[in-house]
Amino acid sequence: MSEAQAKKAGRQRRRLSTINRDAAGIDIGATFHVVAVAEDRCDKPVRSFRTFTSELHELATWLTEVGIKTVAMESTGVYGPGSSGRGNGAFLNRQ
Repeated sequence: MSEAQAKKAGRQRRRLSTINRDAAGIDIGATFHVVAVAEDRCDKPVRSFRTFTSELHELATWLTEVGIKTVAMESTGVYGPGSSGRGNGAFLNRQ
């Protein structure tokens, strides 16, 4: 096994522990967002949504359906208020 293959195999074996099962992580992008929830929440715990309003509503609906109450967002730029939930309160006001 080459050094590169060994590194890749090591990365594949590492798992992160879940700190808050009711939280989702969202990587905010200019054209799409990648969202992850705990693996036991649904069959497909990592999904992508385009940045159109209709898909942001689908994202909010999915998070509600799988019981998400908190999100952590990561962004390397500024993409407007739609992703933060300002204006419609769709993401961050779940109780």
